[in-house]
Amino acid sequence: MEHNERQLHTSRAWLQDYLQPLELFEEVAAVASQQAEKWKAIALLSRISPDAKAQLQECGLSAEHAELPLHTLLPLLYEMVFARTACTSGKHRLLRRPTDHAMPLQELLQPASSVRPQPASSPQSGIVYVIVARYREDVSWLQQLPQGVLFHVYQKEALQPHIPAECQTLLPNVGREAHSYLTFLASQDDLTLLPDLLIFTQGDPFEHNRAFLQDVEVLAAHALEHGTENLHFVPLGLWSGGERIIHCDPSGAPHQSKLLPIPTIWRTLFGDKRRLPLWLGFTPGALFAVTRTAICAHDRQWYVRARDESGLCVGIDPIAGHAFERLWHYIFVR
Repeated sequence: MEHNERQLHTSRAWLQDYLQPLELFEEVAAVASQQAEKWKAIALLSRISPDAKAQLQECGLSAEHAELPLHTLLPLLYEMVFARTACTSGKHRLLRRPTDHAMPLQELLQPASSVRPQPASSPQSGIVYVIVARYREDVSWLQQLPQGVLFHVYQKEALQPHIPAECQTLLPNVGREAHSYLTFLASQDDLTLLPDLLIFTQGDPFEHNRAFLQDVEVLAAHALEHGTENLHFVPLGLWSGGERIIHCDPSGAPHQSKLLPIPTIWRTLFGDKRRLPLWLGFTPGALFAVTRTAICAHDRQWYVRARDESGLCVGIDPIAGHAFERLWHYIFVR
């Protein structure tokens, strides 16, 4: 009971940060709390009732979460349902999802610095490095990368004989692309020796951006000519209308029907000192470029903990992997 009351307090405190006056907050919080309590009751029944278990699935609870012990599941479910209900209530303009806009890559590149970039102080020659999270996808497109752009493939099934051994690493098939990305960062002895700009992508980036190779070429040219100090984080995934950043609530809606444990993972990553946004902006498909400087905002052990303590290692397609897709921008940009 104490744990559940703490979860109620946490959810209400998060919402109250964004909703004023108090009357509006209390109205929305009451509706969200009622829904959350309803689904907690259904979760209790699901242990003895197949119908209740089916209802939970309709609510969006993942099979992974459905198997959790009740003392873990109930507060987690409460928090996810509370967030989804509050953000979809339509009670006030403050709860409306931000408008997503299409934007060509060139418009995202801020004015170039007048200072010529220093050569990358890295064991790898080249200023741009592509990290690929592959399962079974065809990665022959790597041969079309611009000159000077290097790559490393994190393989989740088998090493490929046509890729140089030093350019690929075999990993256990867990955690989706988030596990691969974080493993790369966690394996660096010195993050300050990374190349100036790193591009992270799934094995088939074209599912989320048909012009991915052209975007890489534009970024590489910009980095070589102007440096990377103003790039920070560049979204490379595209939504159906060409939007590079789209917005979801802290449960993953509206793009994800499953309830995502974003608040729980947020606390794992950032503790209680950083406020969880009401709406999270993210790039589809976890395709993005990020500078060495942005990566070095955290140390190596931070990336180790992010990989090992966020639920990524529990299986091939953990629900945490979908949550991380929505968090990369916040990991690298404060």
